[in-house]
Amino acid sequence: MHTNFQKQIIDNATINMINPDICWLVDGEPVYNRTRAVSMIQHGHLVEFNLYNHQWQQADWSRPVDTPLTGLYMQHAIALRQRYANVKIAYSGGVDSHTILKTFLRAKIEPDEIYYFTFLHQQSVGSKLSTNYEVERGIIDHVSTLQNWFPNTKITMIDFDIDMLELLRSMPVDQFPCLTFCGGMRTMSNITVMSLLGHTDDDTVVLTGCDKPRLDYINGQWYAYILDGGSHDVWGKNVQGFYLGADPTIHIAQCHQLKNYFQKIGLNNRADILKIQSSRNFNIRQQINDIIARDRPFDNITVVGKHTTWKSQDRFARSEHAILKNYLLDRVMRQTEQGRRISQSWTQMKTEFERITGLPHTYDVYGKFRNLDTGQTESSQQVIGKIGRD
Repeated sequence: MHTNFQKQIIDNATINMINPDICWLVDGEPVYNRTRAVSMIQHGHLVEFNLYNHQWQQADWSRPVDTPLTGLYMQHAIALRQRYANVKIAYSGGVDSHTILKTFLRAKIEPDEIYYFTFLHQQSVGSKLSTNYEVERGIIDHVSTLQNWFPNTKITMIDFDIDMLELLRSMPVDQFPCLTFCGGMRTMSNITVMSLLGHTDDDTVVLTGCDKPRLDYINGQWYAYILDGGSHDVWGKNVQGFYLGADPTIHIAQCHQLKNYFQKIGLNNRADILKIQSSRNFNIRQQINDIIARDRPFDNITVVGKHTTWKSQDRFARSEHAILKNYLLDRVMRQTEQGRRISQSWTQMKTEFERITGLPHTYDVYGKFRNLDTGQTESSQQVIGKIGRD
């Protein structure tokens, strides 16, 4: 039995998460649920992720953008502030969302609200336990600084608990719009933000930090591509990616910056290009963040372990600093009843996704590939065919 608040979350999220420009195309027909779309692959259907295909088709992907990225970011922030009466930012404490805040600060404009999301925070207080090291060190310790930056901005902490996760778990994974394989933090964040916004109109936007550019190098040509795993559950009707919107100018500029960097360092082997973009080495990740003009967050927590990274809790476990601070996800999972229930729910939702789709829960669906040399757009099936011959 859902409470009235839980029902409000379901109703509002269902209405507000639908964005007709973001979906999965099954044999060319739009499907707005990931599980249902992916399940069609096992039946021989062609499935491709659609992210603003119509709008992006009009752009020239072969032409670099002359304006520096920091300038493009500021122009975009100012345009958003002028366009929307209510501008809200979903803040994770990582480089992408932190750069959005710093961009607003440089442009001397304020968002109306900043959301940040914790997980079992209230249960962790006083027990030296935390489930989100990045948030604890990168946001909570610096809320006063955020308020100094933006004195007129409301700052809201949303603390997720087992009730929210079990609410998601109760929703059929092949029916709820855009629901991921396991209803992770981003999906919970999205649903809660949609509920807080209520039945929003066209005057409200929630900005998120995803996603970074992804490049491939095939038969001597450079391609930009999109995966649904990095983008499908962070955009709704009133939710936008700051770097990936209907206007692809910023994304094109980032892609060419990254391409130029790879060429400058003489990287022309496809395997190495893919490997460096997925590297968990902090120094490599920081180099790429610098190339695409990302600001460094408040607390550079990834330096505490030689091979740690922003989102990798298992790597934090190898860090002496993290162990001393007891900021470990598995510690909460082991020592609290709610933690054990959450872990069990995640596992069950992953299993349900795999049962319905016949594919591992880590499966990603490709979107279109944009050729940065010729400007042409190719389907994922076309490009995968080339990779097979490469």
